[in-house]
Amino acid sequence: MLGPQDPGFWNPDVPGTRVLTPVEPGVSVVCTSGFEPTPGCSTLDMRDPSSPQRSLVFVDVPVIARPPLRVWMDILPRLDEGALGQLMEHLFPR
Repeated sequence: MLGPQDPGFWNPDVPGTRVLTPVEPGVSVVCTSGFEPTPGCSTLDMRDPSSPQRSLVFVDVPVIARPPLRVWMDILPRLDEGALGQLMEHLFPR
């Protein structure tokens, strides 16, 4: 897995799955393997077994005279974060 901090992230000659979303310690990125380009990736929080997998979406970034680079990211809002988290806490207090 390559993140934006890796020097080869935008280099099409460097093989690997590119994930733009920051991945916290204890969270794993799981991707379908054996296909090119990778058809599916998700994150799994290994610290919390009850935590569901979160599907990642991809953007194919065009590259001149080569296949596009597939970059994965998490863009879905989390129910416990930000304004949505405040609303959920108000509607469903713990």
